[in-house]
Amino acid sequence: MTTTSAHSTAHDDGNANELPMSVVNSNETYDKEHLFRNLSEEKAKFMWFQLLIEIIFRLNCNEYDCRQMLDECRAKYIGNAAELKKMDEFQSSFKPEDAIKWYTRDSFLYQVNINLTILGKFFRLMGDFNRALRYYDMLIKQLSSDNEQLPLIYNNLGTAWCAKGDWQQALKCYNQAKNLLESIPTVPNKEHTLTLIYQGFTGIYQIIHQWELGVRYGLKCLNLQSQCLPEKHPEIADTCLTLGWCYARLGEYKNASEMYHRALDIQMSTLPQYHPQIAATLNNLAGLYKDTGDYEIALEYYRKAYEIYSLISPDGYGVATIYNNLGRLYAKMKHYPLSINYYEKCIELRERLELFNHPDL
Repeated sequence: MTTTSAHSTAHDDGNANELPMSVVNSNETYDKEHLFRNLSEEKAKFMWFQLLIEIIFRLNCNEYDCRQMLDECRAKYIGNAAELKKMDEFQSSFKPEDAIKWYTRDSFLYQVNINLTILGKFFRLMGDFNRALRYYDMLIKQLSSDNEQLPLIYNNLGTAWCAKGDWQQALKCYNQAKNLLESIPTVPNKEHTLTLIYQGFTGIYQIIHQWELGVRYGLKCLNLQSQCLPEKHPEIADTCLTLGWCYARLGEYKNASEMYHRALDIQMSTLPQYHPQIAATLNNLAGLYKDTGDYEIALEYYRKAYEIYSLISPDGYGVATIYNNLGRLYAKMKHYPLSINYYEKCIELRERLELFNHPDL
């Protein structure tokens, strides 16, 4: 899901931040949606083909966005080794100028064209949340009340509302998705859809600081994921990170540490050695050890996180975050000259990054 969460970026201790997605506006795309009701089935399929190509071409395929998109597609092809292999190839080699080639070859993208829920997900990946909301509303109005795609559509609608910052609307949609999932017997991949719904609940309760509910739904999600996903699947790591964050806010540091370390183990097995998600988890672990008074261990984890961030972008926000957190750590250790030194480094770097108005300063 697209939410502000513990695993998405590096955090200053006690503060969650997520970089915004870019917004892509297209009157042509809106016109295609608006005319949907008047099209025959074949014309509608061709329209969605055009829309899919447009989305794939415009999609800024950074690693996180691409993984989200492919997770949707992989869920459609569970157990199909040939198509899953093509998705791995797409993830490692896709360039926007290859959109037509990828669509016209015998690949998973051809079937995505008839999957209504995935197209809405693409809107969200492009950052165009208003269009995603309109698209999902249109689908809900057109589909019958027992359509097997409705639970996933309501789940994705909830995710779009969450991205807009309307937590109450998002919660309503997730509840509706769960109710429909229980009442419609023909929904395919029920366990996977329920996992997505639990992820939605967990993410929202994390954002609105209802840590107990975050833990409750996070554990439900993790239990389902452990049954239907490989042991070291990235989605399990994401859930563990969110649970770790909630446990830490509740002061349940042992549980938080267990979840963070489980997530780190998965990341170390599935991601490149110097990856920003690994650095973010190391940063969260360091903050946890700082809170428990294990200052030397915290210092070790901050240094590991700094090593990764400095290799990725020596003057980036991740490095500034580590400087800030080291300033706090050394203040806790009563090493005030070192604390001041790192705070000054943080301020200097954030000024260069035009982040001086950041609330942490």
